Amino acid sequence: MKQLRQIKPGWYLLGALFIYSIVISFAYLNARKPQPTPEPVVSQELEEATSTVADGLWFPIPGAHLPEDDSYLPGSARNYRRGENQGFDFYGNDAGIPIVYGQAVIAASDATVIRADTVYTEPSQADWQALIAKVGTDGANETDLNILRGRQVWLELPDKRILRYAHLSAIDPSIKVGETVYRGQVIAYVGNSGTDDGVAGTNRGARLHFEIWNSNGQYFGQGLGTAATREAAQNLFVGP
Repeated sequence: MKQLRQIKPGWYLLGALFIYSIVISFAYLNARKPQPTPEPVVSQELEEATSTVADGLWFPIPGAHLPEDDSYLPGSARNYRRGENQGFDFYGNDAGIPIVYGQAVIAASDATVIRADTVYTEPSQADWQALIAKVGTDGANETDLNILRGRQVWLELPDKRILRYAHLSAIDPSIKVGETVYRGQVIAYVGNSGTDDGVAGTNRGARLHFEIWNSNGQYFGQGLGTAATREAAQNLFVGP
């Protein structure tokens, strides 16, 4: 009769551990069944962040950031017309990305179109030179500033703030006065209208001038110093 091989003690230990792991796993899974899945904290933080983003403005050119040169901020001097800059100027390589002629310009917020210069003609050289001479001596009134801004689109936000886009080369065909636009929608294209280069008929000096007017009739940054304007703007813009 063949003798049965003796089982080593180590195998008993492995078997016991295996059975123990099964029992523990079953108990763990069974204990978890009646417990509702807790809502992750991260999702709540993300929801709060999304709400914050919804309240801010996007930069009018995707990928751009605040101009680094203080002279491109609201409130900076405009000596050639004896006044102040009323908006942000996105120009050259100063705002994080190259600003080029024909570049897409987007709605910074959901808004209603209240002005769209689909038809636009540059001033003649003679009229332009006369205007520059006039504002250099007397300063610029609103009529003068309107010419100096070139082709424009104006948007009205639900809170009655007005966004002005200036020096445009063209306006997207979808943009009509009285219609609504959504944040991020392409509304126009970078140009140089209302500048020396635009009047000369070239594509040089492409830029976007972007103004934010509050419902009280003051432009964003009016009366603030450079540092305060920059800080306020950092809190105003949220993307993209």
